[in-house]
Amino acid sequence: MKFRDWIIRDFAIKIWSIILSIIVWVMVQGEITTKRVFHDISYHLEVAPSMVVVKRGIQRIRMVLAGPQDVMRDTMEDSIQVMHDLKGIKTPGVVQFTLSDEDFTIPGHTQILEIFPNQLSITLDRLVEKELKVKANFIGKPEKGFYLKDFVVSPAIVRVEGPKARLESLSEIETQPILLTGRSRSFAQTISLKPILNSEDRRSDVQPVDIYVKIDQEMSRKKFNHVPVALLYGLKDHLATHILNPQIEVSLEGGSELMGKLSDSDLKAFVDVTDLKPGKYQLPVNVIPVKGLNIVGIQPQSIEVEILGELEATA
Repeated sequence: MKFRDWIIRDFAIKIWSIILSIIVWVMVQGEITTKRVFHDISYHLEVAPSMVVVKRGIQRIRMVLAGPQDVMRDTMEDSIQVMHDLKGIKTPGVVQFTLSDEDFTIPGHTQILEIFPNQLSITLDRLVEKELKVKANFIGKPEKGFYLKDFVVSPAIVRVEGPKARLESLSEIETQPILLTGRSRSFAQTISLKPILNSEDRRSDVQPVDIYVKIDQEMSRKKFNHVPVALLYGLKDHLATHILNPQIEVSLEGGSELMGKLSDSDLKAFVDVTDLKPGKYQLPVNVIPVKGLNIVGIQPQSIEVEILGELEATA
């Protein structure tokens, strides 16, 4: 008999035999029991509303499960839930307890073979409230030439809850970091506070606060000792003049960075001799303001100017 004839003969029976074999193989595989170790299982604790967990001896546990091969293959650590009830304990201190199978929620058709460790200990404290002053937590420095002048936090005092022993030692609570780096302008923002308690069993959240931060320019004073004085003439004035003291001192106040870029020759000072007749005059000195800087002193404030007649000027 040829191979082709053998394939064609009873073809339907052969196909059904193959399908049945596959079904049986799948069923057998599903019935095979296998073990699997889970190394990083978190556990949760239910405590009384007036109590809080402040310390855990062990953060994670290890367990061994057994079950059908296909179930074990698809089981992830986060699908295993562990919850132990400690609501009946209302006294602060160290508490020891034992995890049992009833504390676990595991996939169907599986069983727990081992829990390690199953003896655990935690520390409980009373949960209380206290008013704390808000402390701004600044990091970094403003842009060169600027500085943090002042800030206002609202509210300045907040009510927080946390472990009694912890709160008794605190008088203030810090904000999350407030970045000053590169700032050259005042700003306002809403900022969260650092949690007093941050555990898997209870999180002590505090409402955010608003903060206004005033950034100001670093101010300095500088004296320019040799500022030249020019004369302001009218269009028809052709008389010769003589300044007794052609240089003055000018004191400026303003931003340190801008101040550092100026020299005496950058400042403009003058006296107005428009329409004056020949003679000697004590005239006030005018200094043209520099944008961003304040004039805080001029010495002398007036200088002697002599206006010569034309004949004297050419003699």
